[in-house]
Amino acid sequence: MLVAPDHKVRTTSAVTLAESVDLQTAAEAAVSGAPGSTVDTKPTVHNGGKTTSRGAVLVARADHLVQYAGNFSNCETIDYVGAICTFDEELEPGKSYRLSAALPFKLDKDVRTGAVLQAFSDWWTKDDWDLVNRSFPDDGTPGTGAKLRLVVDPSAKPAAPQTDPDRTNTFTQIAVKVTGNQHADLSVKGATASGKKGDVVQVSPSYTNLGPAVLEYQPGPVFRVTIPQRTTAVDVSGDCQPYTSDEEWDQWGDKWGEPGAREYGCVAGQTPKGVEYGYEFGLRIDKVVAGASGAVAVRLGGDPNGANDTAKIVINPADAGGGGGGDLPVTGASAGLIAGLGGLLLAAGIGGYLLAKRRRTRFVS
Repeated sequence: MLVAPDHKVRTTSAVTLAESVDLQTAAEAAVSGAPGSTVDTKPTVHNGGKTTSRGAVLVARADHLVQYAGNFSNCETIDYVGAICTFDEELEPGKSYRLSAALPFKLDKDVRTGAVLQAFSDWWTKDDWDLVNRSFPDDGTPGTGAKLRLVVDPSAKPAAPQTDPDRTNTFTQIAVKVTGNQHADLSVKGATASGKKGDVVQVSPSYTNLGPAVLEYQPGPVFRVTIPQRTTAVDVSGDCQPYTSDEEWDQWGDKWGEPGAREYGCVAGQTPKGVEYGYEFGLRIDKVVAGASGAVAVRLGGDPNGANDTAKIVINPADAGGGGGGDLPVTGASAGLIAGLGGLLLAAGIGGYLLAKRRRTRFVS
C-alpha cells in the first residue's frame, strides 16, 4: 500500500509475554530386547528453570521397526510418529520427575540381532506444543487403559503462558539394542562386462539378504567395491562414495556418487529377506586387458556365512563363459583389500532420509 508522505497510519498488534520454563532430560539412554519382544523406556524430565511448569507433553518416536505398544488414556498413538502423551501435573523448579509406568515399545519380529535402532523422547511445555500442534495432523488414537502420570507434588499455578527457550536439552536419544540369535545372511553377486577401449560398460554388483532377519539401514560402508584395473569409474551409484578407511568415512559428506576413485564404500538400505540390493557403476575401459578384475565384498556383524561375502567384477573375461557371480575366487590384491575391511558404522538419526536423497534405484529385481 502506498501512503502519501504527510499521511499518518496507525495500527495495533497484540504481544503475548510468556514465562520461561527450562525442561531438561538425559541426552542418551539404552534398552535391549530380542526380536518380537517389548522393551520398556523410562523417559525422565527435570525442571531446570525458576518457574513451575503447568504440565508437559512427551513426544515419543522411534524407527518403524520399533513401534509404540502402550495403551495409556492420555497418550495418542500416531502413525509414523509414535506416541504423544499429555500430562496435567505441575513440575516444580529444581525437581526431577519420572513416569508412573514405563513407556513400552515392541520390536518387529524380523529385526536383526546386533542391530541398534533409534528411538527418541522429547519434552515440551503444553503451550509450546499447542502452537506446534496447530499444523499437526489430528489423527491420533488415544489409549483406553489407565492414565500415565508424572510423580510430582502440586504447587501454585502461574497465570502467564509458558515457553521453553532452550530446545537443545529436552530430548533423549534412546539406543534400542537387539539381542537374541536372529541374523541376516548377505550373499554378494559380482558382475562381468565386455567392450573395447573407450567404451563405458555398465555393471551392477549387488547383495541379496538371505535372512532370516531384515537388514536395517546401514549408514556405514557395509558394501565395498574395488574398480577393475585399466578402467575408470565415470558413473557411480549415489549410495557410494570414495573409500579410504573406516576412520575417514563421512556419511554426512558431499562425495556421494563421485567418479574417479579406485575404491568405494556403499551404504545399504533396509533390505527384507529375499530382496536383492544393487549398486550401478559405469566403467570406462582405458585399456583392454583380458580378465581385468576388481572386487566386491560385504561385511556385516553376525553374518553367519562368510563364504558368500565376496565376489569379482571382471571386464573382458578371458573365458566369456566363466561368469562373474558370487562364486568367483578372490585372489591377489583384491583378497588383500577384502581382508582389510573394517567393521560397520552404526549411526542414529536421519540416515534413512539421507539415503532417500541419494538413492537413484532402490532394489534390483
